[in-house]
Amino acid sequence: MKQAVCLQKNITLKFMKYLILALTMLLLIRVNTIDTHAQTPTSQIGTSGVYWEIDEAGTLKLTGSGTCPGFDYSTLPWCSVMGTITGFTVEPTVAVPNMEHFFEGANGLVNAPVIPNGVVTMAYTFAGCENLQTPPVIPSGVVSINNAFLGCHSLKTAPIVPDTVQDMSCAFYECWGMYSDGPINIPYGCTDIGAAFYYCEKLVDTPLVPATVTNMDYTFYECRGMRVPPIIPAAVTTFEYCFYNTYFNGDMIILSNYCGSAYDMNNTFQYFRGHLNLVAKPDGSNYEYLRTVVSAGRW
Repeated sequence: MKQAVCLQKNITLKFMKYLILALTMLLLIRVNTIDTHAQTPTSQIGTSGVYWEIDEAGTLKLTGSGTCPGFDYSTLPWCSVMGTITGFTVEPTVAVPNMEHFFEGANGLVNAPVIPNGVVTMAYTFAGCENLQTPPVIPSGVVSINNAFLGCHSLKTAPIVPDTVQDMSCAFYECWGMYSDGPINIPYGCTDIGAAFYYCEKLVDTPLVPATVTNMDYTFYECRGMRVPPIIPAAVTTFEYCFYNTYFNGDMIILSNYCGSAYDMNNTFQYFRGHLNLVAKPDGSNYEYLRTVVSAGRW
């Protein structure tokens, strides 16, 4: 009788042991099959009513309702996980007027995401995105694209610049792989194109510089593919290093009164690789000065 009771106890203990083991395994399976996408935490951006998250696919999502505030790079909520971003979506209830630094250094981006309507500034938006190949459609209403594509070495084609843009300084700085089917638009009303095409050696068609431009420092620096020189408008106040190591051929028309020092002008045309017949202001007021300060044999 004692042996029977002991046997029964052993069977019961073994059963309970296996039951606990089975329940533990079921619980583990349940945990591992929970939809991790649904569990992605969201964080509110200040008191804006806007929330951000990066899902398991690397998509930065802005949700909620309200206006997303602007940031510099160090205050971007997703700065520390920038390298994981591969895409971007924003709900219609969220306004994003300022996209400065939004994707700066996001090397996971290959194709640029859709830029929402209502954006006003895109300064540094894609700066340092070294693997970005396809540009975004820049919506009308954007005023500044300064440094927007700085260092996007893999960018293959240039975006269409809307007529609302007023600041293009350093916009395509060192986009040395970028090609454009026709000249890039510099809108009338744009004032600053300093270093806009710095080291864009694959650009062939010289853009038309509108009469509103005042700064052309470094604009066509190392633009070795361009052959037709631009017309420098009268409003331009400085164009230092503008034609450094370029290959223009033909007439250089300079309507600007700007004539820097001999040092500045020599730097402007340093390593100039073409022959130019300089055509200065119609009254010739700056022609002789330019000839005397630029190294002999350049003209």
